[in-house]
Amino acid sequence: LHHGRFNYIRSSKLVLYSFFKNLVLVSILFYYCFYSGFSGSLPLDSFVLSGYNFYLGLPIIALGALDFDVPKEDVMKSPRLAYNTGRLGEMLNNWNMLRWCGFAFLYGLLFFSILIRYFTGMMEASEENGSANGNVPVHGIGLPNENGQDGGIYTEGFLIFSTLIVAMQYKVVFMTHTMTYINWAAWWLSFFGYFFFCFVYGYVGKDTWYKVVNFDFPLDQFWLAMFFLPILFQIIDYLLEDAMSFLYPTSRDVLVSRLEEDKFNNNKTNEIAMNNRKNSETNNALYPL
Repeated sequence: LHHGRFNYIRSSKLVLYSFFKNLVLVSILFYYCFYSGFSGSLPLDSFVLSGYNFYLGLPIIALGALDFDVPKEDVMKSPRLAYNTGRLGEMLNNWNMLRWCGFAFLYGLLFFSILIRYFTGMMEASEENGSANGNVPVHGIGLPNENGQDGGIYTEGFLIFSTLIVAMQYKVVFMTHTMTYINWAAWWLSFFGYFFFCFVYGYVGKDTWYKVVNFDFPLDQFWLAMFFLPILFQIIDYLLEDAMSFLYPTSRDVLVSRLEEDKFNNNKTNEIAMNNRKNSETNNALYPL
């Protein structure tokens, strides 16, 4: 009941997350085709793009090996509910797989629709930063810096890809119930390892990737996207998952709800007992026998 249930939940999360993150990436590349006029252009260096699963591999492996959704000792309080999670296949089934895949394409659509506004539209280069006669409008495609220079499609692709990497890293944290030091070590190593690789590859890789990271890092819109979008989508993710748990509760949802209710009642009982003890001690001090 312990090992089988926990391993089933961990394995289910690992499988669902693996499909989800890859479908989000595929959907974003699909929507990018509309933006690029179906030219077949990739917004990222193929070598950087091919490392997607490596950048995101360690955190989900740590989750799949170490996560516990409830304490071990609490499982035996409601063994039927705990066992039903795996017996009924409530986490890894056709409906859940379809739901996660659908959310992935919706996630990618919203993600790309919002993010595309960070490097489209108009930016003006003033006389102070390179314009000879007032303001020069920079329209449409490109991620321009403050001097009106366009870094090319790889700079905008790096913005999209980096924001997606951070969003997927946040999702792993959101999915993990027991964050140990190993989970955090894997998360930070994966997080900084991605940026370190992209930075170094800009000097030793292809000429087309030369200093792409150096171009994006000073841009305000890069850090705004990195901070704002992952948090926004984790809020959306939380609301969707909470709504699904409320409308279609699984055995695990019921189990967790009962454990939280029992914990609340126990705390309340202990608080009342403590107050009664204090009152009794106060009365004994004021009115000794």
